[in-house]
Amino acid sequence: MTTAAHALSSYVSRLLLARLASDKPFYGPEATRRPAAVLLSDIEGSTALVESFTRSGRSGLEEITWALNGYFSDLVDLVYAHGGDVLYIAGDAFLCYWPCEEEEDLPDAILRAAQAGLAIQTALHGRMAGKEKAFSTRIGIGSGEIAEAFLG
Repeated sequence: MTTAAHALSSYVSRLLLARLASDKPFYGPEATRRPAAVLLSDIEGSTALVESFTRSGRSGLEEITWALNGYFSDLVDLVYAHGGDVLYIAGDAFLCYWPCEEEEDLPDAILRAAQAGLAIQTALHGRMAGKEKAFSTRIGIGSGEIAEAFLG
């Protein structure tokens, strides 16, 4: 891995990192269709949870920051441990995926996504975010053909 790729590895998806590390120049938009399983996770009631911490002032904000950082880090580790990739994070929602080269590999990708979802539920659901406040994690899994696109 190049020095630049290593520096980016904590901030970009494995998909993008592999594309950047390929040293293949970008000549324009690229798109590839492939079968994949996807997982979307979300913390139920996260806005209300954050608001409840903000009522405690600075100490509450620091407490929720530490709790969310640990939660997010553990979620990413669980996805990676099950062979997935984190494509996108929006607030407290994570979009993860398990790509396949062939259609016949899709059941295995779905199984790994489901195992990751179960591991996330087991390890993170109900994790304490502070005094009597807990994260409640929702998971959705889908599968089918996706389009991987690089736009420049």
